[in-house]
Amino acid sequence: MATRAGAATKEPLRIRRARDKIPVSDLIARLADHALGTTEMTPSQVSAALGLLKKAVPDLSTTGAVRGSQRQKDDISDDELIAIARTGGANGPRKTARP
Repeated sequence: MATRAGAATKEPLRIRRARDKIPVSDLIARLADHALGTTEMTPSQVSAALGLLKKAVPDLSTTGAVRGSQRQKDDISDDELIAIARTGGANGPRKTARP
């Protein structure tokens, strides 16, 4: 099947425009209201809203994002753990209040 010249470069733009049209904040608000019991939604509506959110918002578990700025203990090397133990924290020695 032959493709038009430039079609491959237009595809990401078309996808981005389609994602930009998804009302993410409205979907999140509606799903939150449903979870809190203030709005009724059919299973089909919930499924459709979740499907649209998956298209518009990246899944943090697949992007490698870590919750907040906290690092997991498994992500820290032994040398870093030893340095933290010696200095009293990741940001250097603890400052103590003077009496």
